[in-house]
Amino acid sequence: MSREFRNCHIPRQLGDLGALETLNLGFNKLDGAIPLELGNLAALQALNLGWNQLSGHIPRQLGDLGALETLNLGFNKLDGELSPIPVELGRLAVLVYLSLRGNELTGPIPKELGALSRLETLWLDHNNLTGPIPPELGNLAALKMLHLWSNQLSVTI
Repeated sequence: MSREFRNCHIPRQLGDLGALETLNLGFNKLDGAIPLELGNLAALQALNLGWNQLSGHIPRQLGDLGALETLNLGFNKLDGELSPIPVELGRLAVLVYLSLRGNELTGPIPKELGALSRLETLWLDHNNLTGPIPPELGNLAALKMLHLWSNQLSVTI
């Protein structure tokens, strides 16, 4: 979409588009929460909601998008004090690219992300993630780029 939206929410009805393969709403001024109904988009291969003003939690229902190869939620205002990064994202078996960078995420990196065997790029930088880097990330054999900087992570030497 080429025009910039102001003070607009993502319509929940987009979750009814069962044949949709790509949803690119990046670089707009969309605000509000990510609709849970986006988890119904079984054919979705690419979801770009980056560079908006979305807030609230990352819906765990996104872990149901079995065909998803690209997930960009970077540079929003997403948070989640109890569960910042849903463990369900570890079920995205064909995911190649994941960006959650530049949000307000807190808490640990879930070890379940280590199950993303096809993941090549992981952007988690510029958040407030804490705790150790999960050793399970060492299972990401296809990983080419890992960005964890500008967080509050601890490393044991």
